[in-house]
Amino acid sequence: MILRRRKRPSTPAPRLGAPLLIGLAILALWSGPTRADFSIAIDNIQGPVNGVGSFEVLLTNPAGAAQAQDAAGISIQLSAGSGLHFTGVSTATAAVPYIFEGTGGATIDPGFQFSFDAFPDTQFTASDSEFTFAGITVNAGDVFGLALVTYSVDAGASGDIPIEFQAGTSLSDPGGAPIGFTATGGVVQVRSVPEPSTLLLTGLGLGAVGWARMRSARTRSR
Repeated sequence: MILRRRKRPSTPAPRLGAPLLIGLAILALWSGPTRADFSIAIDNIQGPVNGVGSFEVLLTNPAGAAQAQDAAGISIQLSAGSGLHFTGVSTATAAVPYIFEGTGGATIDPGFQFSFDAFPDTQFTASDSEFTFAGITVNAGDVFGLALVTYSVDAGASGDIPIEFQAGTSLSDPGGAPIGFTATGGVVQVRSVPEPSTLLLTGLGLGAVGWARMRSARTRSR
């Protein structure tokens, strides 16, 4: 008698459920912010003169960047060190054109508010998005303005006052996905701003010295 082994039935490979497949697909398509060489920085610091000044926030895609990127939304959150208050923020950048000039909400909608914060303040958030097109292409070597910020310094303030970007600063593409960037703050250099009472006393003192010299000269001329 010849004994033959019976083959065991093969075990079917486990099937992945639909939710797991969808999750893996999403993970493959989106694993974090879109990679980019963008930088957001404070530049063109003006002042302070008579206690007030301004600076601009610029977006740069370096000349040697590997890729262009379409930007569709921006948000800027800044904080100031002790002795400085922000007095306003707008899209009226002078050094380079505003990124959504004539096409974003801030420049085409009369009722649009770039920032909802009350000024003066030591921190604010401003945001805008592209409405006319899907996005604005930022090619290698491009520089765009994101905001013009005005500020005032407190009486008695002096030294280097830092301006720093906070977590609310962001860029997004036409699909709403975040765009990667590096943020660089700045420093406002402030010379001591005398208190009003000090200015008054200084003026009175200089006036008294001038009067005394004039009287002395008249006495000698007699």
